[in-house]
Amino acid sequence: MVDYKNKYLKYKNKGKFIQPSDKQIESWLRVNGIEYKDFGDQFRVCNPDGDTKFCMEISKSMAVVHDFRPNHQQYDGSFLKFVSKYKDISFQEAVEEVCGKNVKYSSNNLKEEDEDDDVENVIELPNGCKSLRDKDKSKLWIINMSYLVRERGIDKDIVYKSNIHYLGTTIVVPYYMYGMIVFYQCRRQMDKIFEFPKANVTSKKAGDFLYGFDNVEPCSEVYVVESIFNALSIGDGTVATGGAKLKEGQIKLLKALNPKSVVLAADNDKAGRESVIKDYLSLRKIAKGDLFREIYYSLPPFSKDEDEQEDWNDMKQKGVDVRSYILNNKIKMSYRDVFDGIEFKSFKY
Repeated sequence: MVDYKNKYLKYKNKGKFIQPSDKQIESWLRVNGIEYKDFGDQFRVCNPDGDTKFCMEISKSMAVVHDFRPNHQQYDGSFLKFVSKYKDISFQEAVEEVCGKNVKYSSNNLKEEDEDDDVENVIELPNGCKSLRDKDKSKLWIINMSYLVRERGIDKDIVYKSNIHYLGTTIVVPYYMYGMIVFYQCRRQMDKIFEFPKANVTSKKAGDFLYGFDNVEPCSEVYVVESIFNALSIGDGTVATGGAKLKEGQIKLLKALNPKSVVLAADNDKAGRESVIKDYLSLRKIAKGDLFREIYYSLPPFSKDEDEQEDWNDMKQKGVDVRSYILNNKIKMSYRDVFDGIEFKSFKY
């Protein structure tokens, strides 16, 4: 078994962006057959939305993307985030595709690591489980894919992107950090029983990890939800805590992502609303500069009948654009919310 010395944390450099060099950007454009024009301090490419006049610029020095036409900024942001969206892969996979696997996080261009520092999984998934990416179309593949897509409403591309596995009719979801599998959650379809790596496999618990860590772009806005299915329903930029409150280890990981804003998107029940207050206080204690500068909350519509109370995945199953709902219903928090309590009946579709 791999030495568990928190080796994935050595790739963390607090508060730093991951920034590819202009040569790495140009190489990626060539490999992917994307026509471009060199304008000195920037590359010009055509926006994938149908642009034919090279209206999208990529800054060589900042590694950021911008389309100067009004209402065509859907890809604006870091170049790595553009790659993630363009190739429909996780942010970490985009880092590896553009910069290679042997990299460390830096405020400047990424540098190569020594060969003996190659990234490798910290733990192995349960013996015998298979990835839904294999698309073998066996009976079990169909049963598990149908459960995720038809019953849970998860988009098929998200299933593939998350590299979800199955073992019989049990769903196995790997946790990734810096490209390594560091934990996993097993969920039985029939009785909704959850299982995690045993103590002889890892000394860590679910509260020591954030599901979706690799799908968050450093220094961006982060959505914090309770369950993995809620995270899968919202998409990139979302982490799941596995419970109604951020644990100490999870707060440290959230801090490593250096987000300037956080949206606490708990379930709209008593435990969820209380966790929003507790998490706000925990994050405000360590807020500094741009770190946790803005903290918001957003909750699903409230139901007096607890049996009818929806979470984000319930809403996704009904066809609601959950991400847009959260953005349109997020409320900036202040210490007044700690004393007055948070609003939970005003959220609407």
